[in-house]
Amino acid sequence: MTQRQAVWINAVFVNPENRKQGISAQLINHAEKIVKEMPEPELLVFTHIPVLYSNLEWKVIATHDDHFVLNSSLVQSA
Repeated sequence: MTQRQAVWINAVFVNPENRKQGISAQLINHAEKIVKEMPEPELLVFTHIPVLYSNLEWKVIATHDDHFVLNSSLVQSA
């Protein structure tokens, strides 16, 4: 993790009746697309559901109790 500014995903919530349809992945992918266009892009999340993000090629960069910090492998500045 760097000392520069980053965009954080606060939460992704999909109503229970709409889950298992790829909606959360679409929302996360859209966030990646937007952040990728920013100068010095970095996209992070603090979550207790790391598998949601690791399935989308995010990398765990820190842990805190039962929560994880992950960053998008698709959104990285050179």
